[in-house]
Amino acid sequence: MKILNKFRQKNKIQKIKYFFFISCVIITITTLIWLSNYSILYTKKITQEQYESDYMSISQAYSHVTTGFLNQAETALNIFANHDILINGTKDEITRFLVKNHKLKPNFLLNMFYADKEGNLVTSENKHANISDREYFIPALNEKPGNFIVGNALYSKTSGKMTVHIVTPVFDKEGKCKGLIGSGVELLTLHNTLNNVKIKTKGEAFIIDKKGVYLSHPNTEYIMNIFIPKDDEYKELSSLKLAQQRHGIYKAKSADKKDVYVFLDPIEQTDWTIGVSVPEEEIFKLYKKLRSIQLTIIFVLIIEILVFIILGFIYITIISGSYDPITNLYNQEKFEKKARKMLKQFEGSRFILIDADLRGFKFINQTYGEEAANQILIKFANLLKGETLKFNGLCAKGYADHFYVFAKIESPSIAMEKASKSIEKIAKELKSKDIHAVAKYGITFLNSDRKIQSRTKTIRTLIGEASFAKSLIKENVTKTFEIYSPRIEEKINYEHKIERQMEDAVKNDEFFVMYQPKIELSTDKIIGAEALVRWNSSDPELGFLSPAKFIPLFEKNGFIEELDFIVYEKVFEFLRNQIDSGNNVVPISVNMSRNHTKQDKIDNFISRFVSTFNKYNLSPDLVEVEILEQSVDNDKIILQQVIDALHNNGFSIAMDDFGSGESSLNMLSSIPIDVVKFDQNFLRNNSSLEESSDFITSLVDLGKKLNKKTVFEGVETKEQRDFLRSINCDVVQGYFYSKPLSENDFIQFVKDHI
Repeated sequence: MKILNKFRQKNKIQKIKYFFFISCVIITITTLIWLSNYSILYTKKITQEQYESDYMSISQAYSHVTTGFLNQAETALNIFANHDILINGTKDEITRFLVKNHKLKPNFLLNMFYADKEGNLVTSENKHANISDREYFIPALNEKPGNFIVGNALYSKTSGKMTVHIVTPVFDKEGKCKGLIGSGVELLTLHNTLNNVKIKTKGEAFIIDKKGVYLSHPNTEYIMNIFIPKDDEYKELSSLKLAQQRHGIYKAKSADKKDVYVFLDPIEQTDWTIGVSVPEEEIFKLYKKLRSIQLTIIFVLIIEILVFIILGFIYITIISGSYDPITNLYNQEKFEKKARKMLKQFEGSRFILIDADLRGFKFINQTYGEEAANQILIKFANLLKGETLKFNGLCAKGYADHFYVFAKIESPSIAMEKASKSIEKIAKELKSKDIHAVAKYGITFLNSDRKIQSRTKTIRTLIGEASFAKSLIKENVTKTFEIYSPRIEEKINYEHKIERQMEDAVKNDEFFVMYQPKIELSTDKIIGAEALVRWNSSDPELGFLSPAKFIPLFEKNGFIEELDFIVYEKVFEFLRNQIDSGNNVVPISVNMSRNHTKQDKIDNFISRFVSTFNKYNLSPDLVEVEILEQSVDNDKIILQQVIDALHNNGFSIAMDDFGSGESSLNMLSSIPIDVVKFDQNFLRNNSSLEESSDFITSLVDLGKKLNKKTVFEGVETKEQRDFLRSINCDVVQGYFYSKPLSENDFIQFVKDHI
């Protein structure tokens, strides 16, 4: 009886579960059918409203793009207008300045020009004309400093091109207007900017000025002309009338007599209007398509629900290895696989890939613990996934704190507008009372014309591009994202070429050392020098490379560690040869790359450095090791370890470029360095020493009080030398005394100044 009752109870429970399941299915199906009927009734209305909203957003986005275009032009003009040559120079001096510095303008601008108050104009190509008859000329002369005039479309007197001129007044040192500086934007440049972006399928973007003249239109025959519909019904919607309306949505006739919707939005700081025209049939084409597939979608949804219920557990079990265990996002392998599938499915489309990470995550992990760090990762992952789903994209977690997003897009400009809003939203949500995590993003696009051989290479190439773009803002605390561009691609290719040549450069002995003298101010005698590496490549495309081109790259790829020891060998050998030749020698400073200051590399560096030095039987007082302030990131423990090891072997230590990083003065007082070299920007960033003299004096005084030898780099003028001598700075280095010298020239300099 007990067994029977137990069986009946179990059977009853199964029946309840089954009934509940059936009820859920029936309710779900009934709800979906009702939603389908409701959607069919209102699809047309919703579609039309959505199109109106979307295209107004598109017109506003193009307005912002064009405004940014003009802002760049205004920024360039402002730089020129406020230059000392423009303010104080004669017309001939201004002409020479424009010709010499014409490359400083943005590429999209035509030639820079200057015109005096009589309208006599000269361009950066040394072309002349008179513009006193131009409509913008008199208003520009009457504008206040920093204000700009955007002229009407006309043909340039110097280039003959259809042009919009942007001008701003130039004032002399007494505040009187002496003329104007300006440039032009070729209308075809505006045209190409808008024409490169496809709007849906048949939409067209255009720009008109206040007179209804087309500044940009997909049909270039319209540019510099006014459009008037032939049908009297739509005469009121000519391009002139649209220019007067400036904002809103209007129904009109196109040139081929088709009904179109026109979406208008004004462009800030101008009397221009951006417009987007869309055929009416395009809007209702979508409506008809949605109507035909509505029931199919409902049916598919029902099937998917049933399949999910049946196979859900199995599915989760099978793919569990494709997810990151902390964030539950796709792992990188699964991400690349699904991204390649998307590329195949939507071949010829445009895509965006984003590489994101959390700045200072390692610090957060060490400071607050692994659990707190994981909670931040989860929070960021959820925020990123939520924004990605809006665009039907893929979201994944890569290595460490790296995250990836991949999505199909309509155009880069629209995608960036949406991405910017998402980035801003995530930044606000990511803040907390105790921990403030900051996300950085690298962004790249795959356009339909990009050709990459394999799909595996495509995704990994895009990840590499996005990661490279993100690395450009690593030290920028204000910038949150960077977009990969062909310019960056050229830089990558150039860096790859350098990397391919660096090993051969060692074999061919292409690296050499220059020596810049250090002068004791109290005696004007040489008391040392700094060894500086140079590279004269045998590759004709590279030629002579400045350190700025290869040092940062070698620091990134690790080759700087080998290059340092190449320099050490050459310096030690040079000192040995000079001693053996009976020549006077002075101590030489060698630079220690920040790459050596990693905790796991310090011991190896010290051992190798000492071993290399000992080969040449030199006294340690002939070598000074310069450590960059930024190389230790304020880590006193690492810095102390390095200095102690070098001191124990008899070498003196200098902290180079002090003041360029974030080290505090407390570090200077607590770390036993022998020499402090102040960053040359303390002198270079000031046209006069008056404003900075007190600060520089306090730095030198502090060094004296701490028994540190004080050295100033970048001394280029007698005024700077005399000032530093007056405040008892010990040593200076710079072009006032000498540029970096070859070995032979340096030997002679020592003889003359010892």
